[in-house]
Formats: sequence, structure tokens, C-alpha cells
Amino acid sequence: MEVELEFGVGAPPHDVAALLMDFEGLPRWHPGIEGWALEGSGAGAVRTYRLGGNPHRERLDERDDRAIRYTILEGPLPLSEFHASYEVRDAEGGSRITWRAAFVVMPQLEPAMGQAAKLLQISTLELLKAHLECGVALV
Repeated sequence: MEVELEFGVGAPPHDVAALLMDFEGLPRWHPGIEGWALEGSGAGAVRTYRLGGNPHRERLDERDDRAIRYTILEGPLPLSEFHASYEVRDAEGGSRITWRAAFVVMPQLEPAMGQAAKLLQISTLELLKAHLECGVALV
């Protein structure tokens, strides 16, 4: 299954990308992160944390100045082979973030899991937006 989400942020692409591409820096702007650990650096690094009490493990696959690709190794949703990416582009009034994901899920769960994955990303991107647009000190 594949899902895609477009999200606007009223901040320059350089500022947006600086946070999203910083695989190691998630706890600096996401207030719900607990039990943070990082193994390695660069491509192949694995971050482990808890969010809402749920364990998460993600591997950095690739990144550049405006895009990052990662694999979710463990998370709260019943999904497998979860590969995702963020891309940041210029947009009128700020930036446009595109989040794309592809994963395997039981066919009967596809609509619900596609929506759940999008909702989790929207909540994460709303936190990023508040941090960038309002200077909200989240941590």
C-alpha cells in the first residue's frame, strides 16, 4: 500500500529541511519523545524511542539537503516493510512538505492503516509547524 501527504509550513525551506533532515535531532523539537537512543551515524543509523508509550525503531536509509528516506523497523501499527520519505520544496509563503510511505498490511486493514499512518504524520508535522512558525519551545 502507498500513501502520500502534502503539508504546508510558513517557514523557509532551509529551516524546515534543517529539522526534518536531522535524523538525530527528533527529540529537539518533538515533545513526546521518550527513551531516546541512537546507534551509528549517517546512512544505516538506527534511532529507538518511545512515543505515547509505544516503541519505535527507524533506520536512516538516505538523506540530502531537501529529502530523507527511512525504514520503520518497529512501530505501533500492524505494518511491515514500511519505507517512508520526506521531501521539502519551496512554496508560496514558505515550504511544502511531501511525505510518502509504502508498506505491507493485511488487505482488510488497508483503508484504516492508510488513514492511521497519515494521521500520525499530520500530528508530527503540526508539531514541526508550531516550532517553526511560532517559535514554540517544545522541549
